Amino acid sequence: MGIAFLAVLGLVFFFLRKFFQSRREEQKQEFATSAPRTENPSAFMAASMQGVIQKLREQEKELERLHRI
Repeated sequence: MGIAFLAVLGLVFFFLRKFFQSRREEQKQEFATSAPRTENPSAFMAASMQGVIQKLREQEKELERLHRI
């Protein structure tokens, strides 16, 4: 009975983790595809800088992956 309970508990944690991981990926994609508005120049500049920083981080991860290979 205890082993079955632990197995069910493990499955629940597994599915919760998958759910939250997929939600996080959806939010990243949504953030990446949203275009900054040009009505507020400072907000546009901040969003542009954030986009550049994100691209640099992605490139850094790719270079690190290639270096490991």
